[in-house]
Amino acid sequence: MARNKKNSGSVIILSVIVIVLVAGFFMYKSGVFGGKEKQKITVYSIFQEEEARKILDKFKAETGIDYDILRLPSGEAVSRIQNEMSNPQADFLMGGPADSHQVLKEAGSLEAYASPNASDIADNMKDKDGYWTRFLPEPCSYRN
Repeated sequence: MARNKKNSGSVIILSVIVIVLVAGFFMYKSGVFGGKEKQKITVYSIFQEEEARKILDKFKAETGIDYDILRLPSGEAVSRIQNEMSNPQADFLMGGPADSHQVLKEAGSLEAYASPNASDIADNMKDKDGYWTRFLPEPCSYRN
């Protein structure tokens, strides 16, 4: 019983950290920190859409920034992002296996982002160069 309470507390803390990380990135990309007007962001999600919307709805409630979401299987998301390298259509990629994010990193399709909150996430849960951060069994990464 004590182990379940400890695990539950860890999951809650990790969830809060993830929401702060995601919100900070979206605020950065949408120009909130750069003096630009708030705008809608576009998210490609390898997560199931319902799960992604739960996170994105919390982000929207905290920032007022709206979003569009497109749910894609991992292979299709990787291909689409690589094909859009010269004209990216999404700001953020959520979910998928780490090897998909590594392929995109090596292709130069992702943008590194060092969140001030990332220090609270274990090193084995994030790319050492800042290209993706894992917050569940699947990572998320930042688009150019």
